[in-house]
Amino acid sequence: MEEYDDEQYGDSDDDHGDSDDEVILTQEIHTIPVRDTLEHSMSTRCDCRPKVSVKHSALIITHNSFDNREVVEDMLEGLDINTTGEDAWINIMVDI
Repeated sequence: MEEYDDEQYGDSDDDHGDSDDEVILTQEIHTIPVRDTLEHSMSTRCDCRPKVSVKHSALIITHNSFDNREVVEDMLEGLDINTTGEDAWINIMVDI
């Protein structure tokens, strides 16, 4: 398993309080977009600049897509869409 560098990913002990709390990582979990335009490396240093986090004893690496599908997903997140049948509709939620 690749070594986790606290400083590189902004998870220094200063951000989490007591520096005596040591996390022993026993798992590395990668979430990779399917059918992406380029191949990902199973590394925190993948060219897609993945988001890295720690949950319990697992290092979670969430890879970004090379085709930028997250931009569309983020835009659609606030929409309420029904695309089934003749009565298709879209509700747009707007914060005011």
